[in-house]
Amino acid sequence: LNRKAKRLAVRLVVWTGKSREPLHPKHLALRDEDYWYVRWLKPLDKVLDVGCGSGAHALRMARAGADVLGFDRDEAALGAAQREASRVGLANRSAFVNISAEHWTKWPTAQGGIDIVLCHDVLEHLDDRDGALKKVRAVLKPGGLLLLAVPNADTRWKRRLRRMGLPWMSDPDHRIEYSHAQLWNVLKVAGFRVVDEELAPVDTPLTSLFDVLGGLSLRLYRWSIRWRLQQAERRPQDQAAWYFVCEAAK
Repeated sequence: LNRKAKRLAVRLVVWTGKSREPLHPKHLALRDEDYWYVRWLKPLDKVLDVGCGSGAHALRMARAGADVLGFDRDEAALGAAQREASRVGLANRSAFVNISAEHWTKWPTAQGGIDIVLCHDVLEHLDDRDGALKKVRAVLKPGGLLLLAVPNADTRWKRRLRRMGLPWMSDPDHRIEYSHAQLWNVLKVAGFRVVDEELAPVDTPLTSLFDVLGGLSLRLYRWSIRWRLQQAERRPQDQAAWYFVCEAAK
């Protein structure tokens, strides 16, 4: 249901004229500064966007002054990213290449090293997550940051689904989802130290409905995000995702 709702929301964004390119309404409803990772960027940072999709995160970081190299296995999504970069005048600050995040040995890197690696809703799709995290550590400059977003496996709603014997992961393509303690330990083993956490919207059975409503009305979607963040402040254990800021441990 979540996947179908997201696909419908993306189509509605195009059908209703909100975007020329297929995008989730969250990329249109929110301002750049509303995104948790933007405040960690500095002008001229070299950023690697792992599994960049249609480039919404990459272009947001480019607008913040970073030089962004994004890669993804989806050629159609990359085409949309390149067209949008040209349309908004960010082709000189962004580049997109067709490489699967699964093939971490082939990941592109920037000359001189990477300041920031963004891995947003990607790690949970990979089979070799340990290899990918080791690659991130290898490409980062000293003092560089991994900005990581992965789904929370231990929300109240997902625990209820598990008790009922129902599919509980937020996407059928996910290989894994993490509790807070599990993710913390995975990062420690991979050689990272968590230096900060950002708040994510709360997990709710209404998420699919909010996505579809967002395809029809960006104003309603903005309201839903504000409401979900307010709920997450009260129940941080029920955040839909973990947003971790990590650096290589010394």
